[in-house]
Amino acid sequence: MNPADELFYDTFLIHPDGRIFLHEAHLGRNRRTAHHLGFGTAPDPAGHLPPEYQGGLAAGRASFYARESNCLAVTVTIRPLEAADICPAAAWVALWRPADPDLDVRWRRIKSRHNADVERARRTALAAGYPTALLADVHGRVGEFCIGNLVLVEGTRLVTPPLACGVLPGVMRHALLTDGDPVVEVALVPFARLLQADGVFLTNALRLIVPVRELQVDYRRHVWPIPPAITALQRRWRRLALAD
Repeated sequence: MNPADELFYDTFLIHPDGRIFLHEAHLGRNRRTAHHLGFGTAPDPAGHLPPEYQGGLAAGRASFYARESNCLAVTVTIRPLEAADICPAAAWVALWRPADPDLDVRWRRIKSRHNADVERARRTALAAGYPTALLADVHGRVGEFCIGNLVLVEGTRLVTPPLACGVLPGVMRHALLTDGDPVVEVALVPFARLLQADGVFLTNALRLIVPVRELQVDYRRHVWPIPPAITALQRRWRRLALAD
């Protein structure tokens, strides 16, 4: 299939025994995306792992396409993943990216290359030597990273922006919200609130919890410490992801 025909995609962590970590949450989001696009359901990537996969820790990518029969097809590709890539110890640096004029928050709800502003932010960050960019919404409030959701540490409280700010309903974001240990508050994050946070991390379904130590804003930079709350979350979720 032509990559340009891909409607949406999903990325996931494959456990060494072949299980997809947070499998039910992935299925739920893919089905909601399918319904949003006018399809009855979405196929389960777990049943379409490529024959070259023989077990072991891996990163999976499922690409969803439309068939002529008005249903979805899926192809899955994999790549090896090291245990150290999950909840990595090294903190990341991000590039601040204001909202583009063509921001369409409706597409932000879908994990798709059709999110033109997200794709531009990703390419801009990589070209400048940053692993990711932090995106604003149309009101200048903080939204999400171009490859994951944002979570702030404020004392003993965790805070993440609402979906209304053009935030993807991330699988790991959902896991943190439903786990409740600790409680994650959903609240608007003006830029000033971001800078005053005690710590910041990125969360996605592959790397789970990634500390962010620095944000590059034009020619200025803002640095956060890595508080114990982030390292404690990393230990817990890494143990869950790699559990037998």
